[in-house]
Amino acid sequence: MMLLGLFGSLLPLLVLAGIVAAVVRSVRGHDVDWGELVRRFFVHLIAVSLAFVATTGVAQLATLALEGPSLLPNDDRLAAPLAFAVVGAPLYAAMMWWLLGQARRDRAEARTLAWSLHLGVVAIVALVVAMVGVFELVDLLTGGEATPWGPLANIVVWGGLWAWYRWLEDHLVGSQRWAVLQVIVGSAIGLGTLVVGVGQLVSAGVEALLFGRDVIVSTDDPWTAITATVVGAGVWTAYWLLRGMRRRRDGWWHGWVLLGGVFGGLVTAVSSAGYLLWLVAVWLVGDPGGGASATAADHFDEVPGAVAAMLVGGAVWAWHRSILAPRAERARTEVDRVYDLLLAGVGLVAAAGGFATVLVAILEVVAGPGVVESGTDPVNTLLAALTFLAVGTPLWWRAWSRVQRLALAPPLGGAGPPPELDDRAAAERRSPTRRVYLFALFGIGGLTALVALLSAVVIGFEDLFSGGSGAETLSAIRIPVAILVTSVAVAALHWRVYREDREVVADAPRRFPARVTLVGVADDAIVDALHDATDAKVSLLVRTDGPTPPWSVERLVAALDGHGDDHVLVVSRPDGLEFIPVA
Repeated sequence: MMLLGLFGSLLPLLVLAGIVAAVVRSVRGHDVDWGELVRRFFVHLIAVSLAFVATTGVAQLATLALEGPSLLPNDDRLAAPLAFAVVGAPLYAAMMWWLLGQARRDRAEARTLAWSLHLGVVAIVALVVAMVGVFELVDLLTGGEATPWGPLANIVVWGGLWAWYRWLEDHLVGSQRWAVLQVIVGSAIGLGTLVVGVGQLVSAGVEALLFGRDVIVSTDDPWTAITATVVGAGVWTAYWLLRGMRRRRDGWWHGWVLLGGVFGGLVTAVSSAGYLLWLVAVWLVGDPGGGASATAADHFDEVPGAVAAMLVGGAVWAWHRSILAPRAERARTEVDRVYDLLLAGVGLVAAAGGFATVLVAILEVVAGPGVVESGTDPVNTLLAALTFLAVGTPLWWRAWSRVQRLALAPPLGGAGPPPELDDRAAAERRSPTRRVYLFALFGIGGLTALVALLSAVVIGFEDLFSGGSGAETLSAIRIPVAILVTSVAVAALHWRVYREDREVVADAPRRFPARVTLVGVADDAIVDALHDATDAKVSLLVRTDGPTPPWSVERLVAALDGHGDDHVLVVSRPDGLEFIPVA
């Protein structure tokens, strides 16, 4: 639940970051009319606001009408919803009539980021309100409430608004370039709801198997779990299976699969597995608390939830990994590198946490039990460390060894003279994903070490000035010292790997240009295909002065093979391709 809460707190920030990234990408490389951009923003903002005002008024009026005619027309609760409906609905209808007329006359207008954000924001908000209405309706019905008119009105009215905007996107406005943002957010909402529902049901089932309790009794609210499963599955199917899986597999698509599915599922599964192993180890050789009166039922009370999180997280990870293209069918791409380095990163964090905890346990033993604060047991601390080392180290070693093997480098770097790199190894070491990974770990490790060093020094001076003993000081600084040592080790390892990469790659010949700009016929698929084949950064400019031959990946790869220039402009002409080195 803590992980779900963390994900929920980060979701608005991720959505905002996605919107900012979309705006930056939409204006990059174009002569932007900022006045027109601001005009679109405020026009669509007004339309979105009117949609919410009108829908809120209609939903509240429907609720009052369903509660009974005795409430009408003298109920003072009519004032606000009636005003919202009377003012909002006509203005919204007029605004949409004008906007849709513009979109039909100018297809480029329909494909703007403003339209995509308009459709996405309204659809997602309407979806969330309707989903909340479903949960409230089920809660009232299962609680014996005979007149659940408020939730029912919200489901119908807000669900109707969601359906209207889905129809708009499919039939009147057309396909927007940035519609993927709505697909990702809707998929995240659906998958998150589904995971919570399935997790609660699995937890109840495990609890019934382990402790012999009735499944209905084991679940705090079985109807909520069932509702979450059904609603989450429906939303996830509508957004991901029916839309996301049919989209072109671009950077946004892979970003959601790798970060939302692979990374999120893997972190949940690994942390839950570590927690389970720690519970078992503490029961066998540690101090479970409560002394001789401690019972297995009390100690393992959280096992059902941890098992459910591990199984559901593992299923999410496995499914999203399965929809990535099999590696045997194609050359290695940045998607493969991101996947391998995500696995290595998750394993490294777990292993580093375990190593730091080992140091904490050692310092606790050195300081002595009399000075360590009550509630901590060195044996339990050591068991936690060994658990996360056992979970994280194999995962990190397997993923990182694969990455280093493909780069023709030892896992820990620096063993022997630099090798002669082939094309694949050179591409691996030049990969921007690899550089970002190494720099991120070096930077995070360095910052963490600095904070830990400052904390240790501050605590040391405080104990010195207050007359504390050496053992007390050692106990107080044991956590920052452990973090400091671990962070320095992680940063040093990855800085060593980065320096070796830089030295080796500098002498390795480049087979393909680092950057390719295509000028010719519009073809979104050619950008991804050429990038996958050459590892170059590829962009496309569409010619508007006449038709040109279609692009051929095989022909481009063969022609670019051996170009030593850093940036090549490829111009498609009726009589062939022209290659122009540019700075």
